Amino acid sequence: MKGWIYIMKRARENALKIGKTSRTPEQRAEELSATTGVSTPYVVVHSREVKNMDECEKKVHKKLSKYRYRKEFFDIDVKTAIEVVDEVCEVDSIFLSVNEYNKL
Repeated sequence: MKGWIYIMKRARENALKIGKTSRTPEQRAEELSATTGVSTPYVVVHSREVKNMDECEKKVHKKLSKYRYRKEFFDIDVKTAIEVVDEVCEVDSIFLSVNEYNKL
């Protein structure tokens, strides 16, 4: 199913939430911020539109398994998380990132 892989973060927290959504990542961040009663809202730090969000999320979570501490939460720096999402989901992406385009 087509959708998005996203990386979200909250202020004053080191953990990243890496997941999937069929809505826009910004809509998902708003939804999570409203329903979980968190003191600071989630902010999307990276997202990638993909053809098969379920498969991409599964692959990303597997690759980052040593950093996982709870469900979709990972103790990893933003730069590394973005690199993994882009690497794992590159084949399944609907659009090329600027870096991928420049490699052509």
